[in-house]
Amino acid sequence: LKCEEDKPWDVYLPVRVSIQKPYVTVNAPIAKGDLLSESQLQLGYQDQTLIRGDYLTDMSMLVGVRSKREIKPGQPIRLSQVCVVCKGDQVTLTAENSSFQIKTMARALQDGSFGEIIKLVNIRSGKTVEGKVSAVGAVTVTF
Repeated sequence: LKCEEDKPWDVYLPVRVSIQKPYVTVNAPIAKGDLLSESQLQLGYQDQTLIRGDYLTDMSMLVGVRSKREIKPGQPIRLSQVCVVCKGDQVTLTAENSSFQIKTMARALQDGSFGEIIKLVNIRSGKTVEGKVSAVGAVTVTF
């Protein structure tokens, strides 16, 4: 601080800058295997130097995912703690290219999170395919 009046003075003040980053957390403990609903999710903020890893900032992406382990309130939800598509889930499989898309039902043969490639079995044909997890209960194959 500085004063430039008749009797000038200055004082140095220590300052600590903290940049807060948003993250999604829960408002009550979540048990392993529970589905997350919108009412259980909330945004928290933490200093960017303290928050690391694959945490999420969009609550809508987590609605309907299943917890792989216990999730505690106040802690960031990490992709490794949830499965967007869980082994055994019936999902919508979309095969698409720039001209058209075909949708069918498939059963997941492994857990997967956003953007991961997982194996599935087409319920109608019985063939095994690999696809990219695109949303809760949705997998896409591009050809």
